[in-house]
Amino acid sequence: MVFNILSGILTLLAVITVFILIGCSRDETVIDPDRFSVRMDFDTGPLPEEFFYSYSIAIGPGNEGCFTFKSMDESYKRRFELDRDSIKKIILWLSENNILEDDWKYGEPIDGAPNISLSIDTGKHSWNTGQIPELLPEYNIRAKNAFNYILGFVPEEIRPGAI
Repeated sequence: MVFNILSGILTLLAVITVFILIGCSRDETVIDPDRFSVRMDFDTGPLPEEFFYSYSIAIGPGNEGCFTFKSMDESYKRRFELDRDSIKKIILWLSENNILEDDWKYGEPIDGAPNISLSIDTGKHSWNTGQIPELLPEYNIRAKNAFNYILGFVPEEIRPGAI
């Protein structure tokens, strides 16, 4: 009888330990700021050379970013850093605004539109909007808002005035 009681107590302790370990395990949906990266690309599309320009923004993994700009008159690459809180803000905003989704819906291809895209990688999963101008209106608006939100974290002194 004593053996049965001890065996029951040990089983109960084992079950409690498993529940504690499961409860304390890391949530797989949490995005690690150290593994998070985002890339945004923009170009004006099929314009004459004197009006054409392009830029890309890459942030992460980690806190380093890079802004690359090209036009007929100039070309440069500038590095910048973001603090961990800024990266957490970006991740939270993307999550709250349903940007981290797999099923971007497209309309018809648009001839002559600018080329705009957004790619996100968490180390576990990646998302790509494809060509933002070709997204259906509700997806287009969300993707453009994300693009502009992230652009706001690039220091103004390294962006040309129009961007």
